[in-house]
Amino acid sequence: MIIAADVTNPYTGQQGAAWQFGRQKGGIDTTLAFLDKQAGKIAQQIKDFWEVDLDDIPGSGAAGDIGGALFLLGAKMVSGFDLVSQITGLEKKIEQADVIITGEGRIDQQTIHGKVPYGVAVLAKKYRKPIIAICGSRDQELEGLSDFLPIVLSIHLGPIGLEEAMEHRQTLEKTKILGQTLSRFFTILPK
Repeated sequence: MIIAADVTNPYTGQQGAAWQFGRQKGGIDTTLAFLDKQAGKIAQQIKDFWEVDLDDIPGSGAAGDIGGALFLLGAKMVSGFDLVSQITGLEKKIEQADVIITGEGRIDQQTIHGKVPYGVAVLAKKYRKPIIAICGSRDQELEGLSDFLPIVLSIHLGPIGLEEAMEHRQTLEKTKILGQTLSRFFTILPK
């Protein structure tokens, strides 16, 4: 069994599943602390019984800690990005491209932990290709990520609620505006 995970987060702690992904699901600090504490108890029992520290296994926090459970069942953890990149020949395509455009629903501090836009950005940097990332929303600060993704454009330009952000007509209109902006940008690039 192979687990192709797009993140390298550990099982518990500030970089673990509860804290890193729980907020995206609407979790508040008290709930996230409780979930992380419970995951810590499970991790300790696993460490005591199997002598495996899930926090030392990159990706064990993937998919709400399911990565750690599957690892215990004998699964081999691999980078989802690396696997798909290899199958599709992505690196060669990036090497041959003039400009790279990547994207994701949300670009934030989590992106640097193995998400697709980060993997694409690493390859773009390797081949010195300009790269633009497009997302539904983004963190205001992208510390550590801006060296790889210098241009991150969000479809939604201001603070809005999730319901409004997911409304198809509005998102389609904002995506169209962003597309027109990018089109104008490409017309000013040297040939």
